[in-house]
Amino acid sequence: MCTIHSTPTRSKDIESSPTDPPLISAQGAKRVFKKAIEIWQNDTCIDFYEHDYGRDRIVVINGSGCYSSVGKVGGLQYLSLAPKCVMVGIAVHEIGHALGLFHTHARHDRDDFIILNAQNFKTNALALQRYVGMVASLIQGTAPNVSVPNGYGGDLCIERVRRLNN
Repeated sequence: MCTIHSTPTRSKDIESSPTDPPLISAQGAKRVFKKAIEIWQNDTCIDFYEHDYGRDRIVVINGSGCYSSVGKVGGLQYLSLAPKCVMVGIAVHEIGHALGLFHTHARHDRDDFIILNAQNFKTNALALQRYVGMVASLIQGTAPNVSVPNGYGGDLCIERVRRLNN
């Protein structure tokens, strides 16, 4: 039985100050975010509740891009959907990050499921070296999702995000 609960918030839940990020307010963005929540609730055992209380909650903002912290940070957790990010697939993707999921291609067991074609990499050896260094710790099997099976159609798989947005 799964009993995970998350609490996205309405903009009235927070008193904004000049230093706070701008809260998302466009009706289209709210509709997209609610559709993304609906997808998570229909496809998983996770429930989201919209209410006016709760110390730990997700706050959707109109930030400078599409991003969220990975996993629970405690308190107000900002999930940014800039105007260019207001698409259901991107919102689903960012909610996945807020829930603690990493990109599918960054998993420690990635090479068991994905074949990297070296010909598709730019010839810049330094960029390739940085990429290899970035995933070195993941190869050790230290990623938190080690026990979760890989899935090509997962919400953190970039191709699935593209399909949800079309």
